[in-house]
Amino acid sequence: MGEWGYSETIWTIAIAAVMHVLLRHTRWGLHTIAAGANQLGASEAGIQVKRLKLGNFVIAALLAGFTGILEGSRITPIDPQAGGNQIMFLAVAAAVIGGTPLAGGSGTILGGLIGAAVLGILHDGFTLIGINVSLRGSGSRARTLRWETTATPFLR
Repeated sequence: MGEWGYSETIWTIAIAAVMHVLLRHTRWGLHTIAAGANQLGASEAGIQVKRLKLGNFVIAALLAGFTGILEGSRITPIDPQAGGNQIMFLAVAAAVIGGTPLAGGSGTILGGLIGAAVLGILHDGFTLIGINVSLRGSGSRARTLRWETTATPFLR
């Protein structure tokens, strides 16, 4: 399921394609985008925002569990603390680089996928030329966050 070298890439593209279609072409997707942009307006339009949020968190939890299964099959020793804050920070960075504003409401699945690809390419490129790209120090996190917040208006 996750042992083959390109299986993670194939799973990522497949899940991104399915979620893109669901988000752009279903009533659930329309309601999710509406509630993300303006919760009060969505609730006044008849969308059950609390129920929608619960459903979206359940979907996010299922996808996170599936990711854990893929990672567990890729690396044998499973440690719940492996990655931790670094993975969460990179996920937020990928979303912001992909065009999702920090305030929320108007992101796309494909934008997040492109943001993750850009981060991966930068990470690989920096590693190849000998630049340390570990996010262990808070200084590099602050620099990355500063770059994201200043570059976000230009990416729209």
